[in-house]
Amino acid sequence: MSLSRTVARGSPPIAPPPEGVDQREIYRKLREEAAAGIPWWRVTGRGALRRQDKEEARRRADAERVLRAASVDELQDSLDAKWLELEAAAEAVDRDLESWLGDETARCRQIQLARQQELDLSWDRLCANEPDAVASALGTAFNDAGAVHVAGVFDGGAALIVEMPDLEDVVADQEPAYTSTGRLTVQARSKTTRNHLYKAAMASRMLRVTKMAFAAAPNLQVVCCVVIRPNAIGEMAPVYVGTFALADLQPYEGTSDPDRLIDLLDVPDDSAMNLRGRTHEIGDLALDGRPGLQAVCRWYELARGRADHEVAAELLGREAPSPEEHDPARAGAEQPEFPKRVTMAWLEATVPEMSAEPLERLLELLASRGWTEEEIEQRVLALRDDSISESGLGARSPKPVPPDKDGGEQSSERIMTRMARPSDQASSADDTAEESAWQGDVTAFINLGEHLDRAMLPMIEAHLNDPEPIIRQRALDYRERLLT
Repeated sequence: MSLSRTVARGSPPIAPPPEGVDQREIYRKLREEAAAGIPWWRVTGRGALRRQDKEEARRRADAERVLRAASVDELQDSLDAKWLELEAAAEAVDRDLESWLGDETARCRQIQLARQQELDLSWDRLCANEPDAVASALGTAFNDAGAVHVAGVFDGGAALIVEMPDLEDVVADQEPAYTSTGRLTVQARSKTTRNHLYKAAMASRMLRVTKMAFAAAPNLQVVCCVVIRPNAIGEMAPVYVGTFALADLQPYEGTSDPDRLIDLLDVPDDSAMNLRGRTHEIGDLALDGRPGLQAVCRWYELARGRADHEVAAELLGREAPSPEEHDPARAGAEQPEFPKRVTMAWLEATVPEMSAEPLERLLELLASRGWTEEEIEQRVLALRDDSISESGLGARSPKPVPPDKDGGEQSSERIMTRMARPSDQASSADDTAEESAWQGDVTAFINLGEHLDRAMLPMIEAHLNDPEPIIRQRALDYRERLLT
């Protein structure tokens, strides 16, 4: 590429012509100077003087013209020399510019090709549903959506946690209406109507989130959504879970009808939602028998913001990938004794058959990860039939129900009475000691489910504010089961 084709060039500079010489003005000055010493009456002398002045004026004018012409020629020579320098510099710039443009174009082309290769590789990984690629794409898509967390991706399925505000923050308790005379007024909404509109809002949010997920990952097969909201004690608890395919969403696109949106919640075969009473109030989902849901809830509490594909596999009910599947370079390498993330499902499947030495190492690992002694006792040692006591992490064999005095199993009324009655009202010293042991046995409360009775509801509600998280969760589950 030539510089002349990119920058318009001018013409060579030309020096301005010399200024004219006023010969008459020179003659006038000479005459004035000469006539000053000749009397006015010497006419002959004045005539000869005029002739001399005219000749001198002509001579001086010619000399001035020559000087001015020489000055212009000198200036033109200087301008011509500078023009030649500029021409040489322009030719050098043309050569350098062409070489620089060629090098810079090649460099930019290499950068563009490398970037395109990265994009192609990322696209191929995304289309192949590689967990990390899909999780990254979903995280970018939901970065501005707010309150949507990518729990993990596995085998073409994504697990999302969708935060939902409480009913009071979504549906107003009043609505516009008309009086019998046609005047505009405001009336209270019934609980049934508010719960109905809240379910529609939940379905609308689910529709939006799932559509965004399928748009961000084009080959994603299913999206499993877990909706959580604040419960009675202010903790986030699951209220809905369902797995959607792209075809499930198409009939509901663009709809704003609450009834139609609510139908979307029932589309998945694995959908679960706890509707209570005639008003269809949405309650928390029980975690019993749902290890995948338990794993997702624990992930949300401890590690949200970092996708865990094993959690997604557990929620989707599929076999978790081996380390070699995640990273083929690790094949043949020594694998760790315990998983990077210890889930409740893994504990239930492994701990009962674990020998003493691996169990001790597991306890040390959990303690190093911040598990308290109460958590270890309730979640790990409670799964064992034997007793292990070492380094302050002792565990008793779980006692689901304290035996009655006569050795038989206690009834639900007996259990309720013992847990609800203050110790100073015990009828005897034996009852007092037995009641104290029962109230201190966390494992017994956890295994109370098979003895539930509606008369125990006040005692269970009293445990909703228990400092132990597992006690609070169990109390919520028991309360829901009794009320429904």
